[in-house]
Amino acid sequence: MQQPLTGASWLRNITFVVSTLATMCLNCFAATLVSSSGTNTGYSPVGGSRPNYLGVTWTQNTTFNNVQVSASIFSDPFYPAYLSGSAYLTTKVGPGTTSSSNELARLNFTLPSYSPPVQPFVLFSGLLLGPGTYYLVVGGPWNAQGSAFGWIETSNPVVSAGLGISNIGFLRGVGSNAEPSYGPALTFSTLPVVPFVTITGTAAVPEGSSTKLLLAGCLCLGFASYARNVHSRRRNLRSRPFIVR
Repeated sequence: MQQPLTGASWLRNITFVVSTLATMCLNCFAATLVSSSGTNTGYSPVGGSRPNYLGVTWTQNTTFNNVQVSASIFSDPFYPAYLSGSAYLTTKVGPGTTSSSNELARLNFTLPSYSPPVQPFVLFSGLLLGPGTYYLVVGGPWNAQGSAFGWIETSNPVVSAGLGISNIGFLRGVGSNAEPSYGPALTFSTLPVVPFVTITGTAAVPEGSSTKLLLAGCLCLGFASYARNVHSRRRNLRSRPFIVR
């Protein structure tokens, strides 16, 4: 016959349930906004004698914080001297785009020397992005020798969009054999292949199912507090001496 749970056992079980619910809630809020992957079919050159600027765009209808942007970019082993590049996060690309009006973040980076396999390179992290359309643009400096670095691509992509994410696109802007004054202001067209990129974040506002989990967790916390008080009272009563009058 199963033994009834004591007050201490109840408390241990409730604590376990609350901890589990809290972990589930945190996992519910974390999300992948955009992810592209597939069979590695080569790479798109970035920078170089044109130079090439590559981009990713998406639209989101909710706010995400702690946004991190990673791309599978690497230094070209044939041109080891060209390791530098720039990444931009903007609200617009094409002629008329300016850093003062449209740029949200910029990173001037230096890639490590080429070492396979290529690992995702973190371009941005800790961003807060509200509803809107965004553009990630990555470029390298002009040089007459060739591309500054490469971005792993696939012609058989698997593109994933998170909840509230739409209008994902992959773009290329080409300069006119000179360093552009501002890379995101180049004229961009659709890239025929898909570069590898991962954009993650945390939903700032819980969805309905997550809210229910939070409410359930609060109820469990309240019940745990109540059970602890009852158990404490019973223990105090048992510890008092019984007086016969």
